[in-house]
Parts: sequence; structure tokens; C-alpha cells
Amino acid sequence: MTTHMTRRLGAAVLITALLPAGCLAQTPESPAGAAPTPQSLVLTSPEPTPSSTTDATLAASDLSRKLHGRPELASVATDPAGTGLVLYWYGPEPASELSALAATYPEVVVEVHGTDYLPRDLQDLASDLLITEEASGVGAVSVRPDGSGLDAFVHGGLSNQSLAAMEVRLSESTGVPVTVESGAPVPAM
Repeated sequence: MTTHMTRRLGAAVLITALLPAGCLAQTPESPAGAAPTPQSLVLTSPEPTPSSTTDATLAASDLSRKLHGRPELASVATDPAGTGLVLYWYGPEPASELSALAATYPEVVVEVHGTDYLPRDLQDLASDLLITEEASGVGAVSVRPDGSGLDAFVHGGLSNQSLAAMEVRLSESTGVPVTVESGAPVPAM
């Protein structure tokens, strides 16, 4: 089961929590000749300031360094606006590391998204698949950044039907969702 927690770091978090994507704006008018579209409001992202973008980038580096090697860590990324962070994590959030980050970067909001699988287990499965499925053409396997499964890449031009069958087989054999796509790196001779 995926959980989603927002770690509030900073004074202006209430506004961020109420309008997570930014501010309200009206949609543009309908193009000439098109049926009129009723006016509506959509959420848009505010323009990040250079300091908030820099703080988020530095905070991402710091948090990644502090959590490096922990089996619960899937990934750390800046949010779409570039002003906050998204931490993909398995299990209880790393409270002491997040508290230390809040003290250093009080304006950076960190959203903690729970993963369904322990990222270390996914890494082990990816390594195993790369070895056991080499004869099937698997040339690369990666853990999805959100910790939701694996992405496998095969050599050559398999049909969509063959790729779909391989997806089902690999997902069943590993017990986690696996997508299969063409485009694996060509092995060295």
C-alpha cells in the first residue's frame, strides 16, 4: 500500500498545502471558430525564485548524501516547480534526517511518498533479472525512481505482443510490476 505524507518545513506551508500546485489562473479563450468553452480555473505553478530553486537543489543533494546506502531509499528529486523535494521511501519516514534538513533549509517542503516495495529488494531483483534473462535479450534493468517496480530493456526489435508476453512472465516470476521495452544497450563483443 502506498502512503503519502507531506513533511512541512517552513513558515509558508499552509498556502502550499492548500494550493499544492501554486496559484489559480483562468484558462485562455476558445480559438476562433471553435465552440465557446466555459471559463474555468486551473492550477498553475508559480515561478520559482533563483534562491528557492538553489535551496531545493542543495537540499536534494544533502538529503541524498545523508540517506545514501539506506535500503529504504528509492529516490530524492526536486518537485516540478523546483522549490521542494519529493522523497520516495519505504517504511517510516527518516525523521531525524528530515528534521536536520528542515533546520538547514526551512523554506524547502519535502513530500514523502511511500513505496510498495523495499528499494534494496528491487535492486536485487534487477540484478538477478539481468543475469537470468540475458538469453531472452534483456540488456538492462532499472528500478523505477518511485520504487513501484522494474523497467527491463531488451535487444532487438521484438513485437509488441512479444514484449507484452515478456512483461507478464517477468512480473509473475519476480512478484513486482515489470515493464519491458526495446532499446537495451548493445553488448560489447
